[in-house]
Amino acid sequence: KELKKPGSSKALINNMDQGGLLKEELDFLRNAKYDKQLEAQVKSWIESVSGKTINGTFAEGLKDGVVLCFFMQALSPGSIPRIQESSQVFKQMENIKHFLKALRSKFKFAENEVFSTLDLCEEKDLNQVLQAMCTLHRKVSEDSSLSHFTDGYDLVVRDMSGEVAKAEKELARRRKEKAEQSNKKKTTPAPAPA
Repeated sequence: KELKKPGSSKALINNMDQGGLLKEELDFLRNAKYDKQLEAQVKSWIESVSGKTINGTFAEGLKDGVVLCFFMQALSPGSIPRIQESSQVFKQMENIKHFLKALRSKFKFAENEVFSTLDLCEEKDLNQVLQAMCTLHRKVSEDSSLSHFTDGYDLVVRDMSGEVAKAEKELARRRKEKAEQSNKKKTTPAPAPA
């Protein structure tokens, strides 16, 4: 039933068979549910624990994996075999893979709780990165030997459904406008030859 509800994100995704969503539209919806306040809280927590500064945007500062590796080393010493401080993309991706491996092995993350290397490196899904960090924060705070790492750092996950609803309405408006323009072009007669 929810799939057929007009304007819902599931309905939009379900319509992929009928022309589907453009990448820009998917990005627009994904960005609508991205919580900048939560990002700032996560950034502050990572910087505090790792002792490193996240330079640039959140994604830019983490995509080489260096800060994440220092962060994980602080939480679980010895969990990162080596930290590659290199500008080579494959070395940076290796850092992120080490971090993700530590999430799975040291903190018992399920596959649906981690993010993919591309979610961060190519900024495919920064929401998933934030969710993984929230899950890690929860697991660290529940471990009495690690809970001091979360003291003073509450991660508040807000309900972003209102923002998503606004984005869905905006997408529907854009699509309607585009369809009307397309129909006008079809019904406008071609100029007569001279």
